[in-house]
Amino acid sequence: MGKYRTYNWGPLLFQAKLEQPFCDELLRRGKLSTEPRNKMLAGNIEKEFGYSENDMSWFTENTGPVFKAYTDHWLKHFATTNRFYPKIQAGELKSVVSMTSLWINTQVAGEFNPPHKHGGDISFVIYLKVPKEIVEENKYWAEKSADMSAGAINFNYGEPIYGLEWIVNQHVFIPEECQIFIFPAQLTHWVSPFKTPDVERISVSGNLNWNFIK
Repeated sequence: MGKYRTYNWGPLLFQAKLEQPFCDELLRRGKLSTEPRNKMLAGNIEKEFGYSENDMSWFTENTGPVFKAYTDHWLKHFATTNRFYPKIQAGELKSVVSMTSLWINTQVAGEFNPPHKHGGDISFVIYLKVPKEIVEENKYWAEKSADMSAGAINFNYGEPIYGLEWIVNQHVFIPEECQIFIFPAQLTHWVSPFKTPDVERISVSGNLNWNFIK
């Protein structure tokens, strides 16, 4: 057999673990945030607050490498679909991401995020606090039923194709603390509710624009 090629298809979903000191500081700043964001967001979550401009600048300064890893991977494996690809290959354009929004979510029993998409080009979610009780609840229902989404974050692309297991159109995760997911802003995703009382899960989400400049 001679040389062969494979072709990546669909959205790029990226997962990594962030450093604990960064997550601790992001949580500290988030607990000081008081600007409600509920009217701008899809979530059925009571406590959703926006970070300040100063916090967003701090966040940008401390997350450059992780977003560069995402964009570098896309440019290497997916860029042929982009209209700027020839100029990117020639080094005539530079890839630049800029943050447009950043907010913190505190989810309690019964709250959820319905299927939705974001604005901008790239979106992300970082999990800062994940009680072990939610993980155990998910394990319980995964063993008891065919559904494994209790308390999970779900990503879906395209229509479900039943019986064709080699075509993946959904990923479901029970998140871990300091875990970040980065994905195209237009990728449909949602967060399932959990039932465990007296615990809260804290996450931070945001959106970025991605441009190519000379």
